[in-house]
Amino acid sequence: MKKFILLLIILISTEYSFSQSVLMEQDVKKDSILPKFGKNYKNYYHFFVGFGAIIGQPDSAGSNIKYGLSNNINFGYRYKLRLCNLYSIGFEIAYNNYAFNLKQDSSKVLPNKLLHDKEKLTFNNIGLGIYNRFNFGKRGNRIGNYLDIGAYGDWICGVKHFMKDEQSNGNIIKTTISHLKYYETFAYGVSASIGFNWFALTAKYRMSDMFVKSYNYPELPRLTVGIQLGLLTK
Repeated sequence: MKKFILLLIILISTEYSFSQSVLMEQDVKKDSILPKFGKNYKNYYHFFVGFGAIIGQPDSAGSNIKYGLSNNINFGYRYKLRLCNLYSIGFEIAYNNYAFNLKQDSSKVLPNKLLHDKEKLTFNNIGLGIYNRFNFGKRGNRIGNYLDIGAYGDWICGVKHFMKDEQSNGNIIKTTISHLKYYETFAYGVSASIGFNWFALTAKYRMSDMFVKSYNYPELPRLTVGIQLGLLTK
């Protein structure tokens, strides 16, 4: 035990002495150069994950959804280039999953008039977004408070139509249809978020139509609001 304590004292003394010698050898010019990467430096990037609720109104009753059960899950990578103390620009690459839980009533026409115990359309999107960031308030060594205003474009890489029905004998039939032909390949819209360090309130409005016009489907709700959490910041 005494040997261990003695060894610990020697290691601490050595570390302290080494730290002193390093301080004496510091280059003042190099020490005055600001880092290039960091929360409030010229370059900054981080990953994020988010969850949103689809709250907008559909084009007509034929594409009504169940609010609270229709949502968006997203995650991605975001980069920021600081141009001045109050203004930055940046881009993000993200995956978005939109799940529209379709309301089952006599007015339903999307994607047909058949009624089910449960029915939803899921859209899997990969996209690129650009944004303007306006900072406000004191930040210090933090991301701080900010307002982002931007636009996005998505490639809709897959859509699935899910149906669930319970038969009179108690059996449950689940059906999933993919490789659908009635949706557009690309989507675009505008976005905004209010951030508080690693937490942000987000909103996205889709300006493009989801469905090929020849099918004459009423459009699904376009507005999504949610939250995002910053992860693995650099």
